Amino acid sequence: MVAKPGLDGHDRGARVLARCFRDAGFEVIYTGCHQTPEQIASAAIQEDVDVVGLSCLSGAHRYLFPAVAKLLKEQGLVILPLSVAVLFLNRILNCFMTLVSRLSLFPAQPSTVS
Repeated sequence: MVAKPGLDGHDRGARVLARCFRDAGFEVIYTGCHQTPEQIASAAIQEDVDVVGLSCLSGAHRYLFPAVAKLLKEQGLVILPLSVAVLFLNRILNCFMTLVSRLSLFPAQPSTVS
């Protein structure tokens, strides 16, 4: 699932990532812009997703991303340990920056990511 929390309306990057993952064989749900952490967590639970991708360009990620992670954890979903982004210290798995290569997004086949 790809979601845009907060008031940030710049969703081109989120849509591009969603399309890249879809083209690689993943089922992708895009929630659209202006989602609250509660809406994102609720959608993740209802859709029984394996991964939640968040995009925020407004700077509110310092509040919004940890809020989503907290809500998911409260609902019993597993929050993976930090692997790349030291940015948030809240178990954010990865951070895709501008100009990331499409090929670098997929270290494994979709069948191995569950």
